[in-house]
Amino acid sequence: MLAQAPEFELDLIAILLRVVHTACAGTLLGGLVYMRFVLAPRTAEDAEHDCYAGRRGAWAACVGICTALLLASGAYNFWVIITENEVPSLYHMLFGIKFLLAFVVFALMALLAGKTNVAAKLRGKLIRWLNVTLAVVLAIFLLGAVLRSIPKTPKLNPAPVADPPAAELEIE
Repeated sequence: MLAQAPEFELDLIAILLRVVHTACAGTLLGGLVYMRFVLAPRTAEDAEHDCYAGRRGAWAACVGICTALLLASGAYNFWVIITENEVPSLYHMLFGIKFLLAFVVFALMALLAGKTNVAAKLRGKLIRWLNVTLAVVLAIFLLGAVLRSIPKTPKLNPAPVADPPAAELEIE
């Protein structure tokens, strides 16, 4: 006889937002790695070389969209975890650090893709700032892995209060 599979609810929104979160993080990391190991060495060799070659606007849009989606999906994922689970204070501390580091990455990525004077100065030392950004991104990934491994205890939903049994009617 076949064993009965346990029943569970599939939270499609949570799954979709986890995929969006992971895809956006992967997109930013992939772009960062490409810039650091493919574009930046070429820029270091040739001072006149534009690392974006006219594609700065497209990358800036990608950074902006990924940043917005990471913030939205990350906020939802965090909300689901803390409302459905009892988590230790360590979880909150590590999440706070991860959240602050994410803003460092968002700022650096936006500046490196930007067209301001500050952005141009950062691109003057492109390899240094790409290394810093990569280090912070790797710290975020490490913190994410640690956060996933912290045990979470599902909050117990109080049992619904049953109506008291109706008094039996006596018919005489």
